[in-house]
Amino acid sequence: MKFKNCNKVIALRGELAALLSLCSLFCVIDTLYADQGFVTFETEHHLADSHRSDKKKKVRFRGYGSYKRSFRKMCQYMGRDGRQETFWKLMEFNDVKDPNCPACKPLFNALKTSCKVRKKRARKKKKKIVKHVVGGEEPHDQHKEKTHTGKHSDNKQAYSNNPDEDVVHKQLEPHAYVVDTASRVFGKIAEDEKQMELHLQAIDRLSDVLQHAKGLSKGDMHYFEILNEYIRAPFSYYFRRRERDRKKKRESAGWQGALDDAEKEATLNDLFDF
Repeated sequence: MKFKNCNKVIALRGELAALLSLCSLFCVIDTLYADQGFVTFETEHHLADSHRSDKKKKVRFRGYGSYKRSFRKMCQYMGRDGRQETFWKLMEFNDVKDPNCPACKPLFNALKTSCKVRKKRARKKKKKIVKHVVGGEEPHDQHKEKTHTGKHSDNKQAYSNNPDEDVVHKQLEPHAYVVDTASRVFGKIAEDEKQMELHLQAIDRLSDVLQHAKGLSKGDMHYFEILNEYIRAPFSYYFRRRERDRKKKRESAGWQGALDDAEKEATLNDLFDF
């Protein structure tokens, strides 16, 4: 009986040794395939996990739909300055998709839809109702304008709080209502620090359009240059911080390049040092 048990143990040990050698062989093959760039079972699962983590980290851009009401108010005041139509044309022309700037199209689209010049419908004139009376009295017109006995001033207010009123003359500089509304709405956008990098890209593009658009008159250029300063002002801190970060990266890259060159030179000197 003892000999039979010993034979069983020896047989089990042999099977275990064969299994271990087979597993080690598979591990060696997997390592070789991974070194050659082939996607193995382990690397495939690792890539799938990393892909899922990238999807979780990706933040969806919310857009500028919630700011359209403020944009519309700003553009109505620009209409009082005689610059709304030109601004709308610039936004419409640049409302294109850019893969390198995810926030550019949403911003230009929101400004385009908010600043579109809407033509007013002509009002229908009411018919005059004339009462015929007997005798030599004049007929009474219900819609006849009343005569004012007091003094009437011909000089109207240059700028009122109502943005729906029409002003024919183009203003050289944005009125206080325009810059105040622009500062408020873009100040609200600047509070969204989670997506600040996307906002900065869109504001950069908007500034470039307002400052370097072709076909603008000198008056338009001067007007939009001032407006651009008020649009960028709420983001000034973030623009400076971004510039500092870029400068640090350039400096670190320069130092790294200098170190690499020094190492290469030292290696060459060692090769030819007999």
